[in-house]
Order: sequence, then structure tokens, then C-alpha cells
Amino acid sequence: MIRAIEPEFPEANERFVTEEQWDGIFTGLRELLGNQDEFLYMGYSEFGEQTTLTGSLSEHLADVYQDMKDFIILFKRPSLASRENAIYECAHLFQDRWGARLSVILPVIHQLTVSNQTDTRNNSDDFPGIY
Repeated sequence: MIRAIEPEFPEANERFVTEEQWDGIFTGLRELLGNQDEFLYMGYSEFGEQTTLTGSLSEHLADVYQDMKDFIILFKRPSLASRENAIYECAHLFQDRWGARLSVILPVIHQLTVSNQTDTRNNSDDFPGIY
């Protein structure tokens, strides 16, 4: 839904999230999720064949975080060139990376949320109606 825009000065494009920052987000999420981090999904192998792949919520979320954080920082810069590049990169990376990652992890997050709510309900017999 973002209007296609070709930046006038592509050299104004910048990335801000460092590998160390990405790794910190990834590691924190992996520790938080524990054994619920990995999931299976249908995707394409390196040979273009549809197959079952193993994914990591932490990796997918860290990738989305990196792209969104870079977009926000670049868009907040006061120059038009920075904003044009931010919008262009956001649309481009949505197509190539973070849009697909979100569509893969959404059902996994939904299932984790639903199963956690069910567990909480089953363990709250002392306080009915409180989850």
C-alpha cells in the first residue's frame, strides 16, 4: 500500500542496526522463548523445491526488528532524501524479506498464544474467570 517511490539520491540510504545489536535481540528472544523458538513451516529449498523447513521465531523477529528500526531511524532524519530512501527500502524489504517472515511466524505466534491461554485457564481453577 506504500506508493512506489524511486529515491532521487540513493546514496542517502543508510543501515543503522549493527550485527551486534541484531545478535543481542536474537539472543534475548531465544532465551525468552526457550524450546518454543523453533517451528516447522512449508517453504522452498535452495533448489526451488517445496519442502518442510525449520524456522526460528527469534531469527525471524530479529530480522523484522532490524528492518523496521532502520526504517524508523532513517525516516526520522530531516532530509527528503533520507525519507525517500526509508520508504523505498521499507517497501523493497517488505517484498524481499520481512513481509514473508511475518506471514510465516504469525500462525506460530497465534498458536503459542492460544495454547498459553488454555494452559493458564486450566491452571486457574482456584480463581475462575481470572487468567
